[in-house]
Amino acid sequence: RNEAIIKETDKELELADTGLDNLKKSYAKKKDFKVLQKILLLEFSQEQYVSLERDSSEALELFPAQPFLYLMNGRALNKLGKYRDAVGVFIIGIDFVVDNEAMEADFYEALSKSHIGLNNKEEAEKYIQKAEQLRQRS
Repeated sequence: RNEAIIKETDKELELADTGLDNLKKSYAKKKDFKVLQKILLLEFSQEQYVSLERDSSEALELFPAQPFLYLMNGRALNKLGKYRDAVGVFIIGIDFVVDNEAMEADFYEALSKSHIGLNNKEEAEKYIQKAEQLRQRS
């Protein structure tokens, strides 16, 4: 039974990798933002934080007003332990969030994690409270 589960998991990972490669090829040909979103979400879910940081950073040059890219870039930086850089990315990116309280709350939660990483408990608490207030409203 365990071997069957392991084989199934291996197949799922292989399919995900193939899917990611295909998405990257498609994105290279035509810089489609929806394809880019899928790539970044897959990299995040597969814990490919170095690739996520690189790809989201490059994407910000093409789509500098997309808050999703700042969020993903900052999350990658947090996972890589680059908390100070992440704070800067989140602060810039949150300015692009318009009429999306869920995304704004995501930014505040991520900012809280950055400040926890920087051992700044007061700032972390401030941001987590902002996130909770937004989540209660929506």
